[in-house]
Amino acid sequence: MAAGTGTITQVQAARLATNDIDKTITMAVVKASTVLEDVQFRTTGSRQYRFYRAVDSLPQHKWSNFNVTHPIVRGDIETQDAEMFLLGAQIQIDDKYLRDKLIESPLALNIDMLTKALAHKYTDAFFNGWNKDEGVDQNNNPVKSFPGLAYRCNNPADFGLAATCKLDAQVVAGGTAGGTTVDISFAGINQSKAQLFEYTMDYALSVVNGGDNSGVASYAPRDIWVRLPHIMRTASSFATMKDSFGRDVPTYSGVPVRDCGVVTPVRDFTVLANRSIGRENTDGTRNDASGTTTSLYYAVHGPNNLYGIQQFGIENKDLGLDPTNGVFRNFMSQWPNGLVNRQPWDIVRLFDLKIA
Repeated sequence: MAAGTGTITQVQAARLATNDIDKTITMAVVKASTVLEDVQFRTTGSRQYRFYRAVDSLPQHKWSNFNVTHPIVRGDIETQDAEMFLLGAQIQIDDKYLRDKLIESPLALNIDMLTKALAHKYTDAFFNGWNKDEGVDQNNNPVKSFPGLAYRCNNPADFGLAATCKLDAQVVAGGTAGGTTVDISFAGINQSKAQLFEYTMDYALSVVNGGDNSGVASYAPRDIWVRLPHIMRTASSFATMKDSFGRDVPTYSGVPVRDCGVVTPVRDFTVLANRSIGRENTDGTRNDASGTTTSLYYAVHGPNNLYGIQQFGIENKDLGLDPTNGVFRNFMSQWPNGLVNRQPWDIVRLFDLKIA
């Protein structure tokens, strides 16, 4: 996609791709991710991106008389700069393995694993970026991903978000912080608790995007997502939709409720630390060891709300045989990207949901 031509999802980008390798790998990345089907991307062609962001007030019309000039109004906006964060990896395989006609290509298998790892790595950053240590690069310098939803909700003023973008579910439901008014654990769930849980979701949806559900998606941890059908049936309401790959996705008030996924492609959901959204203390801090609550996230996706930025799309290159040694064949994947939100109610986090 050319720079500055608008925002499109990675599914749309894959369908528009003229390179079969990029098309196939991009679709595989989206299929393995829980958020990339929703996030729209603007291709900038640059490692830096400047944009305007609404702060908190909207310009207001005022009643006036005829033959009188209209009052001068302006919205409260600010200029922001966003940078790209590079996600990449390289595969290196002895060329003699690739030329062995008795085995399946190890390069193809490695590319498949790398594709899934990219999807999970992006999804983890979408929720947890800047809340966790990403280690160091090949030169031993510290690296970061882009700031994720949790970090943005914990530091709303830094991202132009409303101070109340982080909602305590127990307080919303009329209880006290850290209480059990909203209890969707297997021991606590009943029809009234399920309906209270629905009320907290209704409240969150009334906050995000001013109650307009268009472009809104919600993201649930595995603890909620797998029991959501049971909760909704207990509350006498349940509906589904299909995603781009024909898979069923639960919905609430027309909003898809997606599984947040795992940090690494290991599909063992019993490992709490491997979940993108895990167990938490009642204040929303991560605690996979003894936490009894968790969070739901809501995001408004679109070119005037929450969207991704990329210097260029997911790039995959077979670099061929290394000319410096004639032994190894190299394959490289890289993606310079970031995340932008432009309105005060683009993100809402509903935390302190008791699930254990």
